[in-house]
Amino acid sequence: MPSVDDTTYAARVKGMPVKRKVYIYQATRRDEAVSVNGVFFKISRSELIGRVKSKSNGKFKVKLPPGKYSLFVMEEEGLFANSFDGDNYINPVTVHANKYAEVQILVNYKAYY
Repeated sequence: MPSVDDTTYAARVKGMPVKRKVYIYQATRRDEAVSVNGVFFKISRSELIGRVKSKSNGKFKVKLPPGKYSLFVMEEEGLFANSFDGDNYINPVTVHANKYAEVQILVNYKAYY
């Protein structure tokens, strides 16, 4: 375990890109999703807008109309997301007309720190 004053640790540790299916739902609040094992989700009340596969470098691109969406990655155990905004939307991203929305999805449910 790095010491608190090890400022180089954060610079040395980087995530490893992964290839996943990304599921895009209309913006979904935590109370609109069913938690599975406290880590994964089942979505039944929000509309599935689309799916896209990320490349082996973890990057993906999808064209969406302007609006607010929730992004999940598909894992064997279910849909995973671990980010919430102040209104309790799950892994939200807002898409504006004619602009890219850059997102980073941290898949860390098996991580050890």
